[in-house]
Order: sequence, then structure tokens, then C-alpha cells
Amino acid sequence: MTRVRFFSPDDEVETGRYMERIKSIDVFWREFGAGLGARAVQGRGLDPAWIVHLRGWLGRVEPGLGLEMETHGDGSFTLDVLAVEDVRLKPLADLMVERAPPRLPWSFSAQRSPASTDAALAAVRQDFGLDLSKARARVGVGRGHALEIVVSSEHFNSGDDEQALDVANALLGRLLGDAVFDSWVQTVSVLPGRRSSVLRVVGDQSPDLPLSLQEVKPAVQAAITGIDAGLPEQPSHRICERADWVMFELDPAEGIDGAPLANGSDDLLMATTMCPEMLRCFLSGELFASQRFSRFGEIFCYVKLELSGDDEQRVGARCDLEEALDRALVPGQLGCVVGAGLGARYCYIVLALTRLEPALQLVRKKLRDHEVPKNAWVLFCDSHWADEWVGIWDDTAPPASQPPIQ
Repeated sequence: MTRVRFFSPDDEVETGRYMERIKSIDVFWREFGAGLGARAVQGRGLDPAWIVHLRGWLGRVEPGLGLEMETHGDGSFTLDVLAVEDVRLKPLADLMVERAPPRLPWSFSAQRSPASTDAALAAVRQDFGLDLSKARARVGVGRGHALEIVVSSEHFNSGDDEQALDVANALLGRLLGDAVFDSWVQTVSVLPGRRSSVLRVVGDQSPDLPLSLQEVKPAVQAAITGIDAGLPEQPSHRICERADWVMFELDPAEGIDGAPLANGSDDLLMATTMCPEMLRCFLSGELFASQRFSRFGEIFCYVKLELSGDDEQRVGARCDLEEALDRALVPGQLGCVVGAGLGARYCYIVLALTRLEPALQLVRKKLRDHEVPKNAWVLFCDSHWADEWVGIWDDTAPPASQPPIQ
């Protein structure tokens, strides 16, 4: 997949693919503009045939994107371009919205806003033909400061009911909004609920979960508030000199917590960090969102590079780079080093950055000053930026963890 958020025009092949993508985006918006007016609006609602037509053109941009439209009581409309199949498509959805022409009374977004309980239930009835008004739920906090939500309904057959999982995900996505659902909800599971009946079935052990649907949104917000309260009270660059650090010794064959090491770090042998829960979440390949580990808008990312020599020489060279980056970033409150790792082939330096663009420029400059090799990149921990990267040098090739440019 071609980079979007951190696209660089230095590579001719990547530039060609990027410009083709831009062309298809602009064609979509021309089709959108051409269909406004009588074709778009049918009575008081939107013409379903026009929506289907636009979804066809959106599929030419990227099949994994979705399109939703909504009418409002004041006569305005909202069009949402959504990363429905893979969170890594979020930068492309953002780019789509950035290139949308101003079209009052239309507004455009790359994520759905939270809906009322009634509106979320109505959407599920329309899309799946199910009435979940009597559904119950439970909200818990799992590993990596992520939420685990269980939904039960009389319409669900079992915990392995795939349609029920689709319905529950759709319901919670509508209810919570994409900003919360995509960043905070790690798992959604389902259970069969007690079926409505005048007579109670003997031996029925179907669970009654503690929350009604009206209580889910407040429970999720309370859980997020509780997680935030447990995070550091200052940004990392203000506490890095006095923070406690934890070391992980890793076996690439065994992974971490029984799961293979993820995100291109499968050669990692040792890691040390002042943010152990953050690093454990990232290495395990679970849903990652920086906002779950910082109150201050810090973005967690890492430098991945090849350093020559034996392990002792490589660690020494990496430590020199860590010190140089801290000396550059901390005084300007741009971020700091929060972790590091040694792999069989690569070395890693984990960063928490506050002002992303100037911080990245400074990181590239300092690493160039130290003449790091061509195989050196900044990569991002956030799941929606898993396909994004920044080369330290203008002619740095894509990292091995990224798909090659076709």
C-alpha cells in the first residue's frame, strides 16, 4: 500500500502510484458533484440509487473504503468516507475528505460521530433487520488500556455467531462513534441473551449482563476517564530523566505473552522502556492507539535501523544515537526517547513525540548528522499508521515490514 499521510515525492514509482490515487479521488468527487440536485435528493431523503452509484466509484479508489450518508432535520447532509475493512485505510479516508470540494449544505468526515441509542438501533434494524432494543452489555478494561465489550441478545445464537458479531460491532460503532470505537475498543464478543417469554424455561442459564444499551456510552466514558487518570501526569519529555525503566528479554520464536512478535519487530532479542504497557501492547500486535498511553497528545513511534558490529558495538552506537536524539528533542519539548531494542539484525529507538512534524524533521536531521546507514526509518506504533513510514534519507527504500511498491 502506498504511503498517504507521510508520502514523499522522492521515489518515482511511489509518486506515480500516489498521483493515480489522487486522480481516482478527484474523479469520485466530480461524480459526487454531478449527481447533486434532483438525482441526489428523492422526496425528503437521499436517492438510494445515487448512493449505490457513488459507492461504485469509491470502490475504484479503494475497495476497502465505505460510504455512509445521513440527512438532518435542518436540511443539511453528512457524507462519511470510512475505513471499513482495515484501520490502516484511515489515512486514505482522511485524504478523501481533505480533497472534498465545499458543497453546502453538505459536510464531510472520515469518521462517524456518536449516535443516540435510538439512532444506533434504527441503523441496525435497517441494515440487519434485527431489533436489539432489549440487548444487554458489559464493559471491561483489558490489556493495553483497551476496552472489551460483551453484548448479549435473544437474537444471538452463540458466542461464535459471526452475524451476531457483525451486528454487535455495527451497533457499538454507531453508538460510540468511530473516534472512540476504533481507538479504544479492542474486542467485541457476543452471548445469547434470555429469550422473551411469559414462562421461564427450566434450566435457562442465559446471562443478564449489567448494562442496558442506554448505559453503554456512559460506562465507556467512565472507563476511559479512569484509564486517563492512571496515566503519567506530565508528558514523557518532562519525566524521562527520573522514570523507572523495565527490560524485556525476548525470544523471537516464543514472542511476547505467547504471541509472535508483530509489526516488523520479529528479530527483537532485548528491549528496555519507561512505558512497559505501551511497548508490550505494540509488540503483541494488538490494536494500538497512542491516546491510550498519554494524556498529552504524544505520538509513539520508533526508529528502526541497521548498525554494524557485534552486539556490544551496536548497543554502544545505538546509545549514542539515543543521547543525541534526547539532546535535540527534550529542550524544545518536542519529545524524547522512551525505549530501545536490540534485534538480530536491526536496532530500535522508541520515541514519544509531541509536535509531530517538527520533531520528525529534527529526528531525521540528527540521524543524518550521525551518518546512519540508508536502511533507517521512522515507523509508527498506531494501528492506523501501520503502513506509513518516514525514511531518514531521501533515497531510503521502504522498510522490509512494508509491502513493496507494485
